[in-house]
Amino acid sequence: MPSKKVTLYILLALFCLSSTHIQAKDYFFTGVEDALYVNPANWEPNYPGTTLLPEDHVYIQAEAIFIGHNLDVEGQLEVLPGGILRGINGSVSIAQGGKLTNQGEILVDELYNNGACVNGFASTMKLNTYIGTESSWMQNLSSSYMVLTKNLVNKGQICHYGELDIRYDLHNEGKINLNNSSVLAIHGNLMYTCPQGLYEAKTSLFSVRGEKNHITVNDIHSFHCFKRVEVVNEDASK
Repeated sequence: MPSKKVTLYILLALFCLSSTHIQAKDYFFTGVEDALYVNPANWEPNYPGTTLLPEDHVYIQAEAIFIGHNLDVEGQLEVLPGGILRGINGSVSIAQGGKLTNQGEILVDELYNNGACVNGFASTMKLNTYIGTESSWMQNLSSSYMVLTKNLVNKGQICHYGELDIRYDLHNEGKINLNNSSVLAIHGNLMYTCPQGLYEAKTSLFSVRGEKNHITVNDIHSFHCFKRVEVVNEDASK
């Protein structure tokens, strides 16, 4: 039989282990009172704040608007079908280990991705700028639409199946996979760094629009994998 002292140590150890276990927390934005993200009355069971912790899983069910500040995603943020995440002078930052999933619509100034991001089937993402770090992973699923009013900077990996419209420049130092008749339209310049920068295109359409476009490719052989390549010299406004 163990002594009372040994039993006490065992109980203390078990308590310490149980207290350090992090349980997942689910939060739901319902928009029951208004569309303001920071209004606690719009949340169930309570307001998660603008920094989503690693154990947080946040669901946007209605239109959620955040104004003049950023959302930092260390856990998981998911915009459900019919949901809208709108930032007015606001951006979203995904930390390493964090994940953003869009099944509705996202409209923000900048998306900074150091983790994972999925733009789901038939979903829409409208950004000024997308920045993906070396550890970033981005997936645009079939029938998805992603438009950038400014630049896309990629140092990680993008798997693209839908439509991607870049109104200014694409700076690629990572890897972009174009699949299943996806469309990539660039209205500005393509800046391409090899050997890391590599396109793997199957039946995709790669188009560059605008009269004054300039394409620079450090390794022209990177284009050998294209099966369909189209350069359209026309006014982007048409």
